[in-house]
Amino acid sequence: LSMRPDSPQISLSLGRALIASNNRTYLPEAIEALQSANEGEPNWGFVKRQLAIAYGRNGQVAEADLTLAEEALLAGDKPRAAQMANRTLAAETAAPHIRSRARDILFQLNIQPAEK
Repeated sequence: LSMRPDSPQISLSLGRALIASNNRTYLPEAIEALQSANEGEPNWGFVKRQLAIAYGRNGQVAEADLTLAEEALLAGDKPRAAQMANRTLAAETAAPHIRSRARDILFQLNIQPAEK
């Protein structure tokens, strides 16, 4: 990684290895590596899936749900994308920028948010 810091493939591999360690203290580093991979390959659904796993294991459920919505959108699974975006909005602790991205997905799908 030090030789190729901008390689999404290497960042993905690092993130997956850190998740596989089952050591919660490595999750922030795994998230950072997977976010880097996602920035380099924003249309690679597998990266989003791995990032969602890391978020979920780290207790960041709204972020995990949003990332799964993005993955579903890439795969063309509109019902799943809408379901996960609405689940993101249902999380009362979701940060405003997370809620905004979930609303953007629903807007893109031409679906009204199921917010309270």
